[in-house]
Amino acid sequence: MSARAPESEYNRQSALDERCLSNSFVSQRSPERIMSYTPKQTGDMLKIPASTLRRYANQFAEHLSESARRERGREYTEQDIALLARARELLRSNSPDDTNKLLAVMEDQPLEPDDTLALIPSISEALTTLTDAARSLRVEVDTLSERQTNSEAQITEARDRQSKTESELAEALARLEALEREQALPWYRKIIRRSD
Repeated sequence: MSARAPESEYNRQSALDERCLSNSFVSQRSPERIMSYTPKQTGDMLKIPASTLRRYANQFAEHLSESARRERGREYTEQDIALLARARELLRSNSPDDTNKLLAVMEDQPLEPDDTLALIPSISEALTTLTDAARSLRVEVDTLSERQTNSEAQITEARDRQSKTESELAEALARLEALEREQALPWYRKIIRRSD
């Protein structure tokens, strides 16, 4: 009996391995079935953790295929993955309530008129935010432009002062050289020069 237990355990494990392989990968190999991916593969493709993928699958279940809505053994089709990728991008840029409505538009499913009207406040708010951001950027650009103009005026003023100082220095050096030459003359020439 003990000799058969490991053998039956081995048989059970191999049957389980075959079942796992057939559930995960046969759908990718057989041309008659739609290509599907495990949650791990899908998470890797979308670069999101498994918990986020489950949350997205629950949040957007109405837009996903039947195999992606299962509680156990979920498989995601390429269409599901594309939809989840769009949902991820929309969630990064919009509120979750608007995301379902935007997903419906992206899937070419008609929205109810009330749903379309419900998007107007969020779009209006986004436009207001962008307009305010543009105004603040304009004010900042004007401020920087004014600072640049002031800086250029200060630089011009500093260059004028430098030029004036250089000319005064040149005059002082000329006077100093004249005094040094006069100082280098013998004493009797200094007297003669003064009398002239």
